[in-house]
Amino acid sequence: MKAKRTWLVLLLILGCLALAPAGVLAQEGELTKEQQLLYNEMMKTFVAPDFCGKSLVECPAPITVEMREGIYEQVKNGATKEEIIAYWTGIYGERILAAPPKSGFFLAAWVLPVVGIVVGVVILAAALKGRMGSALPSSRSRKQPIPGEYEEELQQEILKHL
Repeated sequence: MKAKRTWLVLLLILGCLALAPAGVLAQEGELTKEQQLLYNEMMKTFVAPDFCGKSLVECPAPITVEMREGIYEQVKNGATKEEIIAYWTGIYGERILAAPPKSGFFLAAWVLPVVGIVVGVVILAAALKGRMGSALPSSRSRKQPIPGEYEEELQQEILKHL
């Protein structure tokens, strides 16, 4: 009796799991290939407006479910990428964009990291050059002749070890 109940529960769970993706696929099956590509791109373009930091695909919050459905309807009705972005940023602001726009104030988010890396490399190179320059003997000290008395001693020491 207990084994039958376990199998029944297991079959119910598997049945629910098998039917869940079918509903999603049926909904997505109504879009053309181009529309499906646009829909997938839009899912990656936005993050959840509830500040969880996840994309619309990853976040299970009810607000993101509404956004996904809204975007789906917009794509299905022939809206362009720009129209969809304008609509949703008009509601929630530019904070829902996964990447900041490349214009206006947000251009700093694209330019400053590159400038910071370049400045850091220049500072590091200057610091290393200064450190390496002081550690190496100067070129003048290498060109000074060895005094004659030391020259003889040096030659004798070299001959001893050969």
